[in-house]
Amino acid sequence: MTTKAKPCEQQAKLPSVEGTLHVCAHTVAYHYWSIDVPLSGEDLEVLQTHAEERAKELIVDGVVMGELNCPIGDIGGDSIRGWWKIQW
Repeated sequence: MTTKAKPCEQQAKLPSVEGTLHVCAHTVAYHYWSIDVPLSGEDLEVLQTHAEERAKELIVDGVVMGELNCPIGDIGGDSIRGWWKIQW
């Protein structure tokens, strides 16, 4: 089961986005943090798709967790950073 990407607030920190995906028969959790730009619904979909594609690419190679760097819209060459991992 895939859960939709959703923004989450953390104690006095910049917003983050987290969710779970089903990739290559694994449940994968992903988390992007310190997002200092406003995100649209389309941006949330881009983050989710990026996490899914990156996780699939690395799971096939035998990796169980990894970094995410997703460029979003016009944020000036920076990317939104995150992490994904297989949930056990």
